[in-house]
Amino acid sequence: MSNEPTGSEEPNSGEDLIKVKDRKGNTKVMTRTDFNRKKRSKKRGAKSKSFPYTEVISIAFILTMMIIAAYVAIKIVQ
Repeated sequence: MSNEPTGSEEPNSGEDLIKVKDRKGNTKVMTRTDFNRKKRSKKRGAKSKSFPYTEVISIAFILTMMIIAAYVAIKIVQ
């Protein structure tokens, strides 16, 4: 017996197909490369739209430390 596809089987084109559910619950069949491409574009979009909270927190911390240092310096001078 050979491994040739019969009429009911699809030939293997080298790309594996995966099933993906969207937000509405519908199931789509797409190739792995298409799925990875969409996933990467979503990550890039989410990253560019997100607000950099860590930078804001670090800047606020530095400003607070500078105010405390200025207050301590003024108390020492008086």
